[in-house]
Amino acid sequence: MLKQIRYALEALPAYLAYGLFAVLPLPLASRMGATLGRWLGRLLPVRRVAERNLALAMPELSDARRAAILRGMWEQLGRTLAEFPHLGRLSFQAHLKLTPSPVMDALRGTSSPVVFLAGHLSNWEVAPLAASRYGLPLVLTYRQTNNPYVNWLVEGVRRRYIPAAHRKGRGGMRHLIRALQRGKAVGMMVDQKENGGLAVPFFHAPAMTTPLPVQLARKLNAPVILARTLRDEDGCYSMEILPMPLPSGMTEADDAEVLARINRQLEVWIRERPEDWFWLHRRWPKEI
Repeated sequence: MLKQIRYALEALPAYLAYGLFAVLPLPLASRMGATLGRWLGRLLPVRRVAERNLALAMPELSDARRAAILRGMWEQLGRTLAEFPHLGRLSFQAHLKLTPSPVMDALRGTSSPVVFLAGHLSNWEVAPLAASRYGLPLVLTYRQTNNPYVNWLVEGVRRRYIPAAHRKGRGGMRHLIRALQRGKAVGMMVDQKENGGLAVPFFHAPAMTTPLPVQLARKLNAPVILARTLRDEDGCYSMEILPMPLPSGMTEADDAEVLARINRQLEVWIRERPEDWFWLHRRWPKEI
């Protein structure tokens, strides 16, 4: 009983923030989220993780430039959280500007499985929404939050724009495999630390990277697509979508090289727009 009360008290600020941002027009909610993110980011102890990550990844930058990047990151994170209540609504759909994609057109309507990958760039929740708009709805797994009341709120929003989402674990993995076997598209985030993964170069150091997407693609002969979300100055979103060709006759020995190519492309995108990336992950070992 005490645990449920604690969960309810912890969830109360999330529900109040959700209600506030939900009733505001999307542009106003986004701007307010950016302001709050920039202000709160200076106070949270986790900012030191972002400072370390950025110094490790881009040591050539000046202190002033790194500080500006981190301010931009906190603004992006604030926007992402403030925009969350609007995801899947018509008001948000109007801000999703998708150009024709030959890559997605070639895959839409086929019976071939697809592995769709993305990183935590800009508002990463837009990626599955955009995939559905392209006619390629995704089957996803996600890490549930520790607070069941907050998790209920998050799952409720995601049901608007993700047709099939399963909690991470063995059960979620079985759903992904079955989806690929039925010729569907699955989606995964690939820029987080995976303790059981492979040490693959990312910026200037090896980073533990999940091999799961390339393993599934190799075993089920599925093409791999890498995507990023872009926000323009008007607050509208678009997608950049790139195919990641697999080696002919790919074997398990090729997994690390394919993962390295994926990490290199993510690095290119992050260097182009470093404010867009979520620098708060503990992406590299503490010893580095």
